[in-house]
Amino acid sequence: AVDRPVSSHFPDGHLLDRVKDVELDLQQPFFMLVNTRATHLPYESNFPEDFAVFSKTQDNELIKSRINAYDDSMRWLDLNVHRVVSHVMSATTQPLIVVMISDHGQILGKNGRFGHNMLERDVYVTPYVWLLNDAALSFSKNLRKCPLNHYRLASTLASILGYSVENPNEQVKPDT
Repeated sequence: AVDRPVSSHFPDGHLLDRVKDVELDLQQPFFMLVNTRATHLPYESNFPEDFAVFSKTQDNELIKSRINAYDDSMRWLDLNVHRVVSHVMSATTQPLIVVMISDHGQILGKNGRFGHNMLERDVYVTPYVWLLNDAALSFSKNLRKCPLNHYRLASTLASILGYSVENPNEQVKPDT
């Protein structure tokens, strides 16, 4: 049996409410960080049972069962991030850049392992997504060469915001 929260407040199901609770003036410059939980083990505990699609039926094979639950947890995360992004994008006329990135990747059954507590490419390389509203399209030239890591991403965002990151330890290479 799946151990699910008793209340209707599953991880990430409350993100939009928490964003609204902050009562930001979305017509003024702001920075928002939203931390999510849905895609962490145990995956099947992080979304409502009636939301399950891939994990509706239990698979006897542990790896397949966990991957199915992970896929449903990603669907739950996607729905809730969509709610937050839609709210913020519709509530502001200011330039808005949304960056979605994970702090780490996830091993999903590779060699029978799950999680992120190992130094493997699937863990340390994280994809990300940029979203811009119409008012922010002028910034898109800065985003054409996508950063390859978290540090470059932060430096690019700082540059867009008008700041320069001076790191004496940085060795810039043309293709990185």
